[in-house]
Amino acid sequence: MMKAIDTGKVALPDHGVSRNMICLAIEVYNEWPINAVEHLSTLIDLSRIQEVWLLEKLNGKLEPNRIKRLLQEASNIRMLGLSFNDDFESKIANIGPIVSRRIDHLKLHVASVDCMRLTLKYVRDISTITFEQRNHETALLSDMIEWLVRKRWRFTVHNNHKCVQIRLDEDIRELSRMKRGHKRKRST
Repeated sequence: MMKAIDTGKVALPDHGVSRNMICLAIEVYNEWPINAVEHLSTLIDLSRIQEVWLLEKLNGKLEPNRIKRLLQEASNIRMLGLSFNDDFESKIANIGPIVSRRIDHLKLHVASVDCMRLTLKYVRDISTITFEQRNHETALLSDMIEWLVRKRWRFTVHNNHKCVQIRLDEDIRELSRMKRGHKRKRST
């Protein structure tokens, strides 16, 4: 079970944060504090983090500059998961270039096929993108699959038909040859 660090709290969470953790979930309820990444680095070793979920809750707003800073400090992140409250287009337009070439896998909770289209427009140079239905509506998944088939994208359906994963890498066999210490190209 993964516990989230609530950005509304300034004190050390009482559930025993470990400096050796490799997965992190951050729930953003209001504004994401400017010094959030610096504060996190006093609680955990960000260089060990491999998977991060950033979740907007209530009136929470994920700030692109804070995400960029987190990806710079936590340079070993391979998977980033995002869940937005609203205004998906402007958020993915700002965040897409930040995550491109910095991570291998992106997971998104989406509410429409348009969210999927916009993500594919703005996110580049990663291995896979997984789209999970926000409301678990079977019609949405069917619409996503229909659109992907028309556009001739390579994809698979996972998690009991609740999400779709698209492979963006050109040579899938290359992924299997990568060594464990593989580093993605970092752009500043």
